[in-house]
Amino acid sequence: MSTDFISTPTVPLFYFLDPRQEDIHIEDIACALSKTCRFGGLIPVYYSVAEHSIIVSKILERQGADALTVFAGLLHDAEEAYLPDIPSPIKKVMKEAEVIYFKLNRAIRKKYGLAETRWLHAEWETIENVDKRICTAEAKALGIWNDQWEDTGESLEVDFWWLPPADAEDMFLKQYALIRDKL
Repeated sequence: MSTDFISTPTVPLFYFLDPRQEDIHIEDIACALSKTCRFGGLIPVYYSVAEHSIIVSKILERQGADALTVFAGLLHDAEEAYLPDIPSPIKKVMKEAEVIYFKLNRAIRKKYGLAETRWLHAEWETIENVDKRICTAEAKALGIWNDQWEDTGESLEVDFWWLPPADAEDMFLKQYALIRDKL
């Protein structure tokens, strides 16, 4: 019997090494991301991956991105619902985690109609650019920025809410519903 599973509110046995699309639920993603703190929790206030994801999607929308790109922006860190956020410098040296993140990410993309296409590659570059620039704004707003961080280019204006988990989960699900209605 395999022990390579976790349990979620909707799926008793979620096999993270072999994720099935039918086991991926937006409610689980919203639940987990709302309770997952950015920067490994090493920040002075609580700030969730869910709030970060909402901000990414809203900035993409503000920049005139199409609904599918805005949707992909909302879900860009969705795999962290199943393998929680590991700060990027640490993640880069954890090759096993990279493989699991990739499998989860691929399953989530397929589930939500974001499978690999030529279009998506270009759009993911746009999302990644916004994500990196938001990371800089976050680090500066949280007081953890220093001159050793990667220069991510022009700063983005971001309004942070520092939402508690229940509010972040609710707002994530509302943003999801708004975007899905536009697809």
